[in-house]
Amino acid sequence: MMQELAEKYESKGVAFLGIHTPDGDLELIGKLKKEMGWKTETGIDRGSSVSDGASAAHYGVQGFPSIIVIDPEGKVAFNSSYHPEDTEGFMKEMQQLAESLQIPWPLPEDDSDEAVFSMNRILRAMISREIDKVLAAEKK
Repeated sequence: MMQELAEKYESKGVAFLGIHTPDGDLELIGKLKKEMGWKTETGIDRGSSVSDGASAAHYGVQGFPSIIVIDPEGKVAFNSSYHPEDTEGFMKEMQQLAESLQIPWPLPEDDSDEAVFSMNRILRAMISREIDKVLAAEKK
């Protein structure tokens, strides 16, 4: 999913970085990147464990994996690990995204390939929307 987004926004100057927890193993991460075909720059967060990563603390990461969209001023424009205050509104938004992608709603409540594939499509659409918002605001 992230590689697809990186390719989509490459020409618009959007940078994608993979930052792993301080206890990550760059050799294993490199193997995974190769296996998955990821081309994004990747590094290890500063700190000594998953609980004290410097980047994670700075950008408010509350769970892993997290996707963070940072605007040109360095402010967090979107953080996938934030829990929405309005859960009902968030679920309605997810339903609208699913319907716009012609994905049946609600999604299956299992870990089937279909459920994972559909959720990834919805997340990709959500992240694209958030990146597009930042790019539109930058043009103003």
